[in-house]
Amino acid sequence: MQADSPFGQQGLFLAGEEASALHAMMMLQVFQDNLLQSLEGRAIMPDTANDLRVATDFVLMKTKHATQATGRAMGFMVVQQRHLWLNP
Repeated sequence: MQADSPFGQQGLFLAGEEASALHAMMMLQVFQDNLLQSLEGRAIMPDTANDLRVATDFVLMKTKHATQATGRAMGFMVVQQRHLWLNP
């Protein structure tokens, strides 16, 4: 992929956006895991349940964001390949 073309730059930007979303998602999942391990064998307190709900919402939001960025990056790469194929 040529990074100097507009399609290449946009594709690289979206790939970076995807990596950022996946990293944030991983960190939130570690937080969820630690929260659930601390609850093992105990009753769930309202504050803890709210923290778990908020973390789960953020993980789902970041999963959606990463999936959308992946799809857009793949689309830009297909467009760039077609452009390079038609304009050698």
